[in-house]
Amino acid sequence: MAYTQARNKATQKYVKANYERVALSFQKGIKDRWKAAAEAAGESLTTYIMKAVEMRIESETNKE
Repeated sequence: MAYTQARNKATQKYVKANYERVALSFQKGIKDRWKAAAEAAGESLTTYIMKAVEMRIESETNKE
């Protein structure tokens, strides 16, 4: 699909309506470590972090 301004605008509208953003700040070097682990797992950094958070929630929920 060719890039067009209309397609870009539609994508931005969809993302704004369906996604939320979270800004993370951490010490230098951690991002590179996490990104390498994500790539080794065949995942994007975002997917890797989301799965890690969900696994922790599941683990803590099962303790109760």
